[in-house]
Amino acid sequence: MRGDSYRGELSFIQLAIILVKRRYIFISVFLVLLISSAVFTYFKSPVYQYVTYYVVPDLGVQQNRIFDAETLQSKVELGFWPDTKANLNTKYPDGIPFSLQLSADSDAGTLRMLSTAETGFSDEVKRTHMVLIERLTESTSADFSKYRKSLEEQIVDVEASIEELRGVDRPGEALARAQQRSYELLDQLALIDQGQVVAVAQRGEMPVSVGKGMLAVSLSIVSFIVALICTYAVEFFILVRRALGERGAE
Repeated sequence: MRGDSYRGELSFIQLAIILVKRRYIFISVFLVLLISSAVFTYFKSPVYQYVTYYVVPDLGVQQNRIFDAETLQSKVELGFWPDTKANLNTKYPDGIPFSLQLSADSDAGTLRMLSTAETGFSDEVKRTHMVLIERLTESTSADFSKYRKSLEEQIVDVEASIEELRGVDRPGEALARAQQRSYELLDQLALIDQGQVVAVAQRGEMPVSVGKGMLAVSLSIVSFIVALICTYAVEFFILVRRALGERGAE
């Protein structure tokens, strides 16, 4: 046991001797990597999240899949995003510099767009979100107008029926049902809401990427480890070359 411990201790001593002997290699590699890491950290732009919220049209008590949040999400993903993405790919052949994720909350009636990008591409993110939201708003506005017009036409028809029933002797239950239907349609028309955009590409307060301080510490540790590996690798190759030279001399 003592012999094994001594050999292990001796090996660490030998490693230390190698490190001292090749200290110039270690210091040179470490400084090159450290300076490169510092330059990279200094010029690296922080990455933020950009969020857009859209409140889908509310039809009150009436349920209509046209304005369901998940349906609108599919409309954006399958209808509006592909051609917008194609234009961005043409503009950025090396890859779109931001991500785009959509999520729907049917209970809350909201659609969320989430992008992650460096601060230098924030304007591009806002333009993309705005284009998608404008196309979605135009689409829902057209459907909403049709639905509103349908309600108004139903109200006109019911009001006409009420006037006809009032001219009839003893309209009774039929008039009561028509008036009840008129009240329901008027209430429904008053409750509907066209929807609205709450925020467009609103930037988060804190960056989602690693902070510059933490990144600098991590890169410094990596630089130290790589410099150690390079130092011992150089010593290993020197020993191998020396051994091969001695064998060739024999």
